[in-house]
Order: sequence, then structure tokens, then C-alpha cells
Amino acid sequence: MKSLIHVILMLSLLFFTSANGATMNDQISKLPELKNLSMDSVLQKYGKPDKNYSFKMKEPMHEFRVELLNSYPQDKPENRDVEIQELWWRDGDHNITIWFHQVQGQWQVLDARRWHKDIEF
Repeated sequence: MKSLIHVILMLSLLFFTSANGATMNDQISKLPELKNLSMDSVLQKYGKPDKNYSFKMKEPMHEFRVELLNSYPQDKPENRDVEIQELWWRDGDHNITIWFHQVQGQWQVLDARRWHKDIEF
């Protein structure tokens, strides 16, 4: 059942359109070059974030965060209390969202996206 829910969520991401008619895939991009960077390195690059959230992986996942489940599936008990830091920056007509997790006591980038400000999740 959980796999079916993940498939449905991913398909909804593929077909979602923004107010200006472009598909979400046209307006969201991954930022793989940030993977595993420290939080300090990211803060040096982007400065102080506009928004900062903290949550645990046991919390219900909004479709915007669904890809984090690839790293920390909720059906594994050891993932339930994993803390995630979510930082947001404005970049012109886009937002940058970066998710951090702790690796050996240090906050590192787990995943990152750049997305158009008109997209609503």
C-alpha cells in the first residue's frame, strides 16, 4: 500500500502544472552539486536562510518532501526519529530548499531543490 501511495504522489508531481501552465518538471530542478556539503558551506554560499524548519521523519510527509523517503523510509523504525533541517532561500523568481541530516554529528546536505515561486504544493 505504501508503495502505491508513493507512486501516486510521484505521478502527481509529474503532471502538476503551475498557474502559468508550465509543468512542475519544467520548474523544479535538483541540485546534486550540493549533496553532502556541510551546513556551514551552504550558509557561506547562500547566506542566512529566509525560512528554517525542523522535523522528524516519523511526521506525515507532504508531497514536497516525498523524496526524503528514499533515504529514510518511514516503515523502518530506526528512521522515525531522524531529524531533518529544511532551509529555504529566495533566488529571484525561484526558491531553493535544502534538506540536511546529521552524519557523524555534522549537518550535511541530504537533498536540494530549486523551484519556481509560482508552484504550489
